[in-house]
Amino acid sequence: MLLMVGKWILSLVTRVSSQMWFLVAGAFGAFLIYAKGKKDQKKETELEEVQEDLEGLKRLKDVKTNTDVDSALERLQSNGKLRD
Repeated sequence: MLLMVGKWILSLVTRVSSQMWFLVAGAFGAFLIYAKGKKDQKKETELEEVQEDLEGLKRLKDVKTNTDVDSALERLQSNGKLRD
């Protein structure tokens, strides 16, 4: 009788532990999927920021600069930014 109860308890523990391993493996898999998604989102955000910076640099490159004082003064006067 005692041996039968021991076998029953052992089989119960074995079934519960095997099911528990499935739960642990499933939770770990869900965590890996979540972490991968966050990593991809971070890369995408960084790429968008770099593209915005590149566009800004292109606009700065297209700005015409003055090579002499007279043209600089003329530009400032036309924009109303020259103080008397």
